[in-house]
Amino acid sequence: MPEVVATVMDNAHRLLMDAKLLESKGRFQSAVSLAILSLEESGKACLVRWKRQGFITRDITNDLRAGHIPKQRILGAYLFAKAVLDSVFMDEHGNAIEPFDLDAAVEIGAKAGYESGYKMSFYAESGSLDFMKMAGFYVDLNDKLEVISRGGDITAVDAARHIKDAETAFEMAAAPTRLQRGTAAVYEQGAHRKIRRRTRDLHEAFWAAISEHLKSEKPPA
Repeated sequence: MPEVVATVMDNAHRLLMDAKLLESKGRFQSAVSLAILSLEESGKACLVRWKRQGFITRDITNDLRAGHIPKQRILGAYLFAKAVLDSVFMDEHGNAIEPFDLDAAVEIGAKAGYESGYKMSFYAESGSLDFMKMAGFYVDLNDKLEVISRGGDITAVDAARHIKDAETAFEMAAAPTRLQRGTAAVYEQGAHRKIRRRTRDLHEAFWAAISEHLKSEKPPA
């Protein structure tokens, strides 16, 4: 493994361990933010590895530097690729096989890949994952200077889910070459498609609704 990839993965692991430590202390909002940062670093390690091994031949500068969504998207691509390989190219014992019916293999693989990867892809491409990361760090205000999200809205369930995703992302960065090549191919299919992010108005409406729901659940003082 190239030294630069190992260095990025070390940082991803540090952030993941810090997220787990904060989770154990009940600091769920900070744990979520660090877990998502760890996920992004694992995505960065994949991009560098793919470029070094020739799985991607184009310039990846924008993927690395222009925002965080491209790095977040990689986990969705990985989940898709892994599900395809597991459902089509592996038997029930984990041994490699070759599909005998190509049409059936495509149908089975596409269904398995979509079911496994679509949620993470949506969270990344919609901007929801990035917004969640920022919510762990900041109290967000709308144009009227009213609070629309606060770190305290983040729960233990959120922390556990995002830490699990970060763990999967770290495994992704160390995955074998065959799976890396497949993940890179899936990622590249959407690399040049304009990502349609949710508008700020939609985020504000969502967090306002969640806040109202949380208030309604609290017993009266």
